[in-house]
Amino acid sequence: ALGILLAWTVMFFRVVLLVAVITPALAGKLAFGMGALGLLALAIVLVLRQRLRSRPTASVSAGSNPFELGQAIRFGVLFGVTTFVAKAAQIYLGDAGLYLAGALAGLTDVDAIALSMAQLAQAEPASQAAAARTIVIAVLSNTLVKGAMAGFTGAPALRTVMLPITGALPAVGALVAAFL
Repeated sequence: ALGILLAWTVMFFRVVLLVAVITPALAGKLAFGMGALGLLALAIVLVLRQRLRSRPTASVSAGSNPFELGQAIRFGVLFGVTTFVAKAAQIYLGDAGLYLAGALAGLTDVDAIALSMAQLAQAEPASQAAAARTIVIAVLSNTLVKGAMAGFTGAPALRTVMLPITGALPAVGALVAAFL
């Protein structure tokens, strides 16, 4: 549970930094909301860490190298498809299309949609609010999917910890998106 929450915490801050590389103004628009989500997640991590200190720990393998060529190619394809879908959705459905594209892209990854929205906001500054909301929606979608995966495939103890948190973070995120 702590590992999952730490990964989410990093994601909230990482998205803002990623966007800042391309469109600092959009990153500024996201900073408060994503910072609030990140700080809330960090507070939950600290509380859980205190509560779980006396419990036994397990070991987890690190996984594969994210800098392998196959990973880079998959990300490039995902980024291209995400950019195309987001642009098509915006043309045919307006801002609602962007939000739908963000929700769908967030099911698997937030970086591609965040970069796509940063490019959109850079090219069309009037679309910054919609781009910011789309990124928040993608992050919330991603959080819900990963929380559901942990809740439904994890052990009962993990489920007990993660399901309430998986509900709380998106609720706060929805408030954040409403004020962008």
